[in-house]
Amino acid sequence: MSVQQYAIESMAMMQMLIGAAVADFSDDELYVRPVPGANHAAWQIGHLVASQHQLVGLAGGKLPALPDGFAQTFAKDAAGKDGLAAFGYGREKLLAVFNAQRDAVKAWTASVTDADLAKGMPDPVRAYVPTVGSLLLLVSTHDAMHLGQLQVIRRKLSKKHLM
Repeated sequence: MSVQQYAIESMAMMQMLIGAAVADFSDDELYVRPVPGANHAAWQIGHLVASQHQLVGLAGGKLPALPDGFAQTFAKDAAGKDGLAAFGYGREKLLAVFNAQRDAVKAWTASVTDADLAKGMPDPVRAYVPTVGSLLLLVSTHDAMHLGQLQVIRRKLSKKHLM
């Protein structure tokens, strides 16, 4: 299995798990914080979308444009906002953007050559994502970190465990 195929399968698995983690959330539950100061599920999913879109773009990948204002809505400084009114994304709409972007990232990953894997990423991300190959690893591991946080929200909401 190639690095690219492994990355695509990892991204697909995380895409499925993130969707499953919030599949039974209402729009209001998407904005529940497990503890004060922690991020709600909506911000976490939007953050995953915006960050992968930015990073793939820095690597030279072309993804479909994000909805107008999406990156600003889910920027780090917006993490303290609460509720559907502040973000404008319910579960269905947010997952549609997440899935469309993730599918595009997987398609871009399939086009990455072995030589591309060693290409350097630009500053300022080079410190934590030095190469395009590192970027492929980051996308799924970043998802895993946030999936764990979604599990804590599920427990707070007394939702069934996924696995």
